[in-house]
Amino acid sequence: MKKAAVNKRSLPELVTRLVLFLIGMAVIAAGTSIFVLSDTGSDPFAVFMQGVADTLHISNGIAHMGINFTYLLVILIFARQHIKIGTVAAIFICGPIIDLVSFLLSPFLNGSLNFWVRVAVMLCGCIIMGFGLAMVINADVGVSPNDLASIVISDKTHIAFRWIRIAVDLMLVTTGFLLGGVIGVGTIAGALLTGPVTQFFSPFHLKLTRRIVGSVLRRPDLPETI
Repeated sequence: MKKAAVNKRSLPELVTRLVLFLIGMAVIAAGTSIFVLSDTGSDPFAVFMQGVADTLHISNGIAHMGINFTYLLVILIFARQHIKIGTVAAIFICGPIIDLVSFLLSPFLNGSLNFWVRVAVMLCGCIIMGFGLAMVINADVGVSPNDLASIVISDKTHIAFRWIRIAVDLMLVTTGFLLGGVIGVGTIAGALLTGPVTQFFSPFHLKLTRRIVGSVLRRPDLPETI
């Protein structure tokens, strides 16, 4: 996946990128909440988290932190240059937004809806998550540890991000299911769609980020490799 080159950034540029990152994380959290409310199965990471929690007899929250800490440790050893402020911030941002969106939308989106309506809601959630993830990646101030793992593998192997993301998600689903996680039609859809949707929106967000940052810096001719 095409990414912005890393260089020394001015404070206005860094602040602008952080704002885009925060908006992207909010979009991801909203998409995740909509996905969960569709009641068609947990997303791949959540299945793995549930399996780990069940196997180790710990809470989902502790399992979530433990898995992300493990991701961070591995990335720190093999690709520490990918770890940025957003990698750490992402761990603390998504949860509260997911809870807020779930609270607001749960009276309207829940398991009582027709199955095919819930499938449509789930697909919307996948698209929203992919849109937000593409925005976060192209803000280039870091992504969550579990998303970063796919990016690092893609960079190291030179295999398109969408295929790496599908492979990683399927691995999480399979391992999580074997450990006791719960899956459904939404789980498989999430594993197959998130990567391609993210890569589909990535060129749009790369150009948008370049345009916004260039406007802030008053450099409309700013190249894509900012």
